[in-house]
Amino acid sequence: MKRYLQIVTIILILIIGIFNYGYLIRNKINISSEEVVNK
Repeated sequence: MKRYLQIVTIILILIIGIFNYGYLIRNKINISSEEVVNK
């Protein structure tokens, strides 16, 4: 059971990490495009 919990925890951390990484990249792209529009 403990082994199963470890695997589930690792998967959750990976999913959250990937989600946060994609969110940061999207923000950088949005900020970059906004700067171009403002100039």
